Amino acid sequence: MTAPTSCGGRTSDCGGTPPPALRGLGHFDEALKAYTEAKRIRTLVLGTSSPPVAATRNAEGHALSGLGRYTDAEAAHREVLDIHNLYADPHDPRVAEAYDGLGEALQGQGRHEEALACHRRALETYEVLYGEHHPRYAYSMSWIGIALAQTADAVEAMQACRKALDVYVASVGPSHLWAATCHEGLALSYARQGDTRRVEQHQAEAAVILQGVQGVRATGQIERLSQALARVRSDPSGH
Repeated sequence: MTAPTSCGGRTSDCGGTPPPALRGLGHFDEALKAYTEAKRIRTLVLGTSSPPVAATRNAEGHALSGLGRYTDAEAAHREVLDIHNLYADPHDPRVAEAYDGLGEALQGQGRHEEALACHRRALETYEVLYGEHHPRYAYSMSWIGIALAQTADAVEAMQACRKALDVYVASVGPSHLWAATCHEGLALSYARQGDTRRVEQHQAEAAVILQGVQGVRATGQIERLSQALARVRSDPSGH
């Protein structure tokens, strides 16, 4: 089914979704307020089930995950998928983005197997559309590594995170915010294997990237990594 074109078919129209700058800088509260206002305007103009509304709701979901409100984020991303199911091709990149967002929300709730399925679903689309050397492919791959690292498959997790990191280094640079996810996954993988030195190395790498981009606002994410590492160390089998 063809999506409505009331706004020229571009997500930048109809009030404009605020760019992800606030979210990327760790200003999750401010980003959420901006996205919520953009969604209100778009809903008034286009109704509740338009693709531009879905785009803003997806951004809301990411901001909610950034605030640790994972159940609310899950609800947001599921709403996005419901909208896209009305209009979008199953391999539309917007669908893949929603699956990645849903996976992140599920990971935050400790539902790693469900999250893994979501990220693999997104990866399939990115591989078809962009190939294996694109940052969006690496994004899904890094989150697959995070999920695997917390379900006892440390070797496969390392492979996924290193593959994603190689793509980031070649395409956007080693200090890009997304590269921090790879280091988090590697830290979790080495924690599963009991390799304290490498855990500390990658934990520090992730912290340096996060602090370089987000400053003091990186504290929450750094603390969440520390908590995840503690859980892995207390249960290396992943059960």
